[in-house]
Amino acid sequence: GPAAFGSRSTWAPRVLACVVVSVAAYNIVQFGDLEAVECLHPDNYTLYELCPTELRVSETYIVVYKGYMYALSMAFIPFILLTILTFGIVYLLRKKQEKSKKVLCECEEKDDQGSPVVLLLVIVLFLACNVTSLLVNVFEMLKIRLGPAADAILIDFGNFLVVVNATANFFVYWGSSLEYKTAVRGLFRKYLTRRKAIDLSTTQASVEYV
Repeated sequence: GPAAFGSRSTWAPRVLACVVVSVAAYNIVQFGDLEAVECLHPDNYTLYELCPTELRVSETYIVVYKGYMYALSMAFIPFILLTILTFGIVYLLRKKQEKSKKVLCECEEKDDQGSPVVLLLVIVLFLACNVTSLLVNVFEMLKIRLGPAADAILIDFGNFLVVVNATANFFVYWGSSLEYKTAVRGLFRKYLTRRKAIDLSTTQASVEYV
């Protein structure tokens, strides 16, 4: 109802603000990982090289920040929260379905049951795309060395999967939701219509100028 909507509109920005502040505070520490060191080249000109600071080579920093905190913030906490949210949605849908007596409502709810499935797919995709980066940090935390080439491949592959995770959700929603497809197609048609109108007006203006 209106009261619930008003309450949601009040605490939602606060939660978002807390998340933004927490993320900024967590990542700002990494600015102390490297420092620019002035070096003199044999040809007598100055170079600046990025070198790890004492903080970056600190065993406590690597174990606590790069290991445990990264694992908690990037994998375990998001997974737990998304899992709880998914079970909550499934529970509410089942509860609503049990109370419903109209056939039309039951049909609509069957369509809505795809949402938890999509959310589960997003969770699995998130874990699959972040497990490599998590392993890299765990290996670093436990001082497991696979070799320079293997370490570089794991890091690059982990970064690639993070990029995939950022873009693959679009295809998950596209393949699972008819409404999402319709909305995206509508936006695309609007863009093409506006683009054609702009091109047409530009062409007419050019003809009139000539």
